[in-house]
Amino acid sequence: MLPPHFRQLPLFSMRVLVLTLTAFSALLQCSFPDHKFSDVNCFNGIDAGHNACADPVCAESVKCVPPIPAGWSGPVALWRGSGTDTPPSCIDSGFLSARYPLLYAGDDPSVTGSLCPGCSCSGTPSTATAHCETRVQFLRDSSCSSSNPQMIGPDDKPGYVVGTTCTKIDLDTAQFNPMLYSHDPAYVVDNSCLPLVSGQKSFPTPIWDLTLRACDMPQYGGCTSGMCMKRAGGVFDKSVCIYQEMDSAACPQEFSIPFVYYNSKDARDCSDCACVASGLVCQETSSVGDWASDTQCLGSSNIVPPTPGCGSYTGASSVNMKLSNASVAAAGTPMCTGQGSELVGSVTKGQAVTFCCVSLE
Repeated sequence: MLPPHFRQLPLFSMRVLVLTLTAFSALLQCSFPDHKFSDVNCFNGIDAGHNACADPVCAESVKCVPPIPAGWSGPVALWRGSGTDTPPSCIDSGFLSARYPLLYAGDDPSVTGSLCPGCSCSGTPSTATAHCETRVQFLRDSSCSSSNPQMIGPDDKPGYVVGTTCTKIDLDTAQFNPMLYSHDPAYVVDNSCLPLVSGQKSFPTPIWDLTLRACDMPQYGGCTSGMCMKRAGGVFDKSVCIYQEMDSAACPQEFSIPFVYYNSKDARDCSDCACVASGLVCQETSSVGDWASDTQCLGSSNIVPPTPGCGSYTGASSVNMKLSNASVAAAGTPMCTGQGSELVGSVTKGQAVTFCCVSLE
């Protein structure tokens, strides 16, 4: 039963009270359609978060932050951990997607257990099937030292292979001027030696000191200026960040918390498996001739000095060379020996990314 003072209210006044409460409820739902009374839904409701930062019910879940300055990208949320931590998924954590693969920081990573295939050879070399080759080295500057820049040949190694047939070599006279040249000792090659590779190369994941994951963050509405951001939770930093792909970027005043991380640059590989004909030698009387523009390597030539000496090259941008007086002799038991299939390259820091953040707390 109603209290006496309610029983005394005129019927008209009771109707006015009910209408007033109904209108107030409708006004709230029109202003913040993301949620209804006792049904708070700041991000996935009818309004999909468009007014989240203007909705007092959502105040603990969102915050207005400054807009992204010109020349910067974002916004992103950051997870930072050690190199042995398991990074969280951006999607499973409620973000849009990963902005980068994992980024890293700290000293050079720990890399152990890299494996290259086994390398052996089949066949038996002989003086009848073997021939001699050498590598001619071209150096920049005026010193014979191998520490000077050396021209790289078509096999991505210093120098050019020259055999007992006339070989044309195209030179980089723009980058190597003045230029010196010399040739390595002649070595035996026997095409009856065939490389045999066994197994697969394997490169374990490197372990860095620090690991970072950056996730694209959705923006919501309701701020008079800037961005309306959902406060990150769980294992992610409670901040919103912008970024530039450089390691010397100065953070804008509004985003003053800096972090610099790097892409991982993995250049590990295995060198080719090759065969060396041992038990055979090239005669020490061999020499390398420089026939300049003569593509037949006939007549007289300039003699390329053997290493460790060197001579000055003053010719054109291409030269024809040949190894002469190069005969093969036995020096023990001829056999084919595998060389190579060794680990080359390393894991280093790649492109730097500077993140600048502002707290969402």
